[in-house]
Amino acid sequence: MGGAEQPRAPRRDARRADRKRWGRVVKRVLHIATGGTIASTPAGAGGPVVASLGPAALLAGVEMPPGLAVDSVGFASAGSYALDCADLLGLARLVEAELPRHDGCVITHGTDTMEETAYSLELLLAPEKPVILTGAQRHAGAADSDGPGNLRNALRAAASDAMAPAGVCILFEEDIHAARHVRKVHTSRTDTFRSGDFGKLGSIDAGRVSIARLPRRTAPLGIPDRAAKVALIPAAIGTPPDLLHLLVGSDVEAVVVQGFGRGNFPRGWADACRRLIAAGTPVLVTSRCPEGAVMPVYGNDSGGTTMGEAGALFAGDLDSFKARLLLGFALARPCGDLAGIVSRYAGGD
Repeated sequence: MGGAEQPRAPRRDARRADRKRWGRVVKRVLHIATGGTIASTPAGAGGPVVASLGPAALLAGVEMPPGLAVDSVGFASAGSYALDCADLLGLARLVEAELPRHDGCVITHGTDTMEETAYSLELLLAPEKPVILTGAQRHAGAADSDGPGNLRNALRAAASDAMAPAGVCILFEEDIHAARHVRKVHTSRTDTFRSGDFGKLGSIDAGRVSIARLPRRTAPLGIPDRAAKVALIPAAIGTPPDLLHLLVGSDVEAVVVQGFGRGNFPRGWADACRRLIAAGTPVLVTSRCPEGAVMPVYGNDSGGTTMGEAGALFAGDLDSFKARLLLGFALARPCGDLAGIVSRYAGGD
């Protein structure tokens, strides 16, 4: 994973040659394949489904619209559950290097962690050209696979001028979602991606892109050399803070805690977080609710106000998984004002 085959750079006269071939202005799109269900087939009759198709095989089943040229590169061939933060950084570097030579980029990716990859790319790069992630819920060997249709639409969206201000997006089942708020909400349905309170950005219908709203975007954080080690600890009713105590003095560089409602926790959690913070380990509060923002409202023991008094930061409406990435990338470089970074990048639309 992470060892990308470098795409061949377009020749200086590539656009001229393509224009002569199709008789119209050509948009050149980069396709990066990372594996996932869209590239997976069963390993024998009744066997497990595994990533097996390369970028050329994925494109072979897609009807290319006139005026679209595609350069393909294979970055990984894995289920997205097997990717890690080093892969995300490698992918960001590849997009950063190749996007200036293309009009847009499509990344085929597994759905399990697609939202985290999309958010990472938007956070690190904030690209000024379309970067579209797509994939499939039904593998490439299924008669009703949704992969080819999603890929065809993603390629068209990546070539659309209307997509440029939207940044990194996920396109699935003709719906277009901003990286900041999109989440996978169903294990198997093909319309698995939703954007909660904020809703989708737009859609693509019969090849035509329609954008109803644009997301609030921030300046790129930039690509660090590594990702800091960040733990994610969820709370459930009556959960003791034992895991938090174990992290004091460990090599974990920050902790995201996922609480109830507005950012409340079981008894003892605020004291445990106070110990972590005193030892130099930042703590960021998120909610297990899929919608709404955390803020210090409730008091006593480990309510949100007690967590704030202990020194914990609050992640606004940023979900736990994306909050972990924000801390991981922010803390991988000298960070004099973590609270300011959290406020800037985790604030809601």
